[in-house]
Amino acid sequence: PDIRSGFGGKVFAAAERFGEVFSRYPKIARNVTLYHPDTQGPIDIAELIWGSDMFYAFYDEPELLRDLLNLITETYKAFMHAWYELVPQQQDYSIHWSLMHKGVLMIRNDSLMNLSSQLYVDFVRPLDQRLFDEFGGGAVHFCGRGEHFIEAMSQMRGLTAIDISQPELNDMETVYRNTIDKGIKLVGFSRRAARTAGRALRGRVQCWGS
Repeated sequence: PDIRSGFGGKVFAAAERFGEVFSRYPKIARNVTLYHPDTQGPIDIAELIWGSDMFYAFYDEPELLRDLLNLITETYKAFMHAWYELVPQQQDYSIHWSLMHKGVLMIRNDSLMNLSSQLYVDFVRPLDQRLFDEFGGGAVHFCGRGEHFIEAMSQMRGLTAIDISQPELNDMETVYRNTIDKGIKLVGFSRRAARTAGRALRGRVQCWGS
């Protein structure tokens, strides 16, 4: 796919415009950080393309689904390389939606809450790992329940942080054991959930909101 068609073209045009502004106004360049566009992740993009029928394909058309996911992953890589040519990464951390984390990528995996841990390991994790290996790691976001795949996710090379938006839907002790107890930060975390955790959070939780 042409990464500069459709919304892609608008994204790169915006990056070029910001580059012009930064070159003219050094104080803006020094104090404003651009982070990569919300490129979601391979499984989320697949669901956006295919729709909810994608979930049948894990059983009915697994090879077609794998082909689609591989194509999306390679397109994602091409898109992100083009982005970082325009907006070079100046440090080994990212500031994404005001969330600071080590690494370059923020992969969004909202569709995972509908998958078993085994389907995640078989279909999704290898692609996310390919992206982390390509770009130097980063963080993963997911909405909904993720306690069933968090252990497998915690085993990824280069995973530095998890952005979990709905702790109330999860067995948080399982999440804590597979994140902060392993040195993986929780970012964008619920302040209320942190206050009521009832256990040591090891200084590895970044909160915002209520």
